[in-house]
Amino acid sequence: MQLAPLAADRAARLISAFSGAHVLVVGDAMLDKFVVGRVTRISPEAPVPVVAFDHESYRIGGAANVAHNVAALGGHVTLISVMGQDDNGTALMRLFHSFFCTMALSSAPRLASVIIMNIACSATDGEFAVPATISGIFFLVSAGTSTAS
Repeated sequence: MQLAPLAADRAARLISAFSGAHVLVVGDAMLDKFVVGRVTRISPEAPVPVVAFDHESYRIGGAANVAHNVAALGGHVTLISVMGQDDNGTALMRLFHSFFCTMALSSAPRLASVIIMNIACSATDGEFAVPATISGIFFLVSAGTSTAS
């Protein structure tokens, strides 16, 4: 299916329609971690770059990022999600408080919050990124209890 190009005036109308809209977002709230550095060499043990660490940053990911984007466009957002009672969950909550969003978040002691780590590297021939790795223990959550899946 071929979509028609989005005209600037239609894009502006769609964006302005978010202002005042009430949106419910249900899904996985994730923490995106970005480790930034430069490639110093290729490892002799495997064909992977060795990265000299420069800095790291955290962003809201997954369904939480969708909620953040709707709120940034002026919408009233309610986010329903589950996360772990761990350091990643705490970092995620700190980021949530940086924007207006009604949150119906549940945290579970045996649930690990999902973190996606991205390693962004620079090399002499320009910028590139090493594929992300997902960290987290996934659980099925039912009636306030967690069970491994």
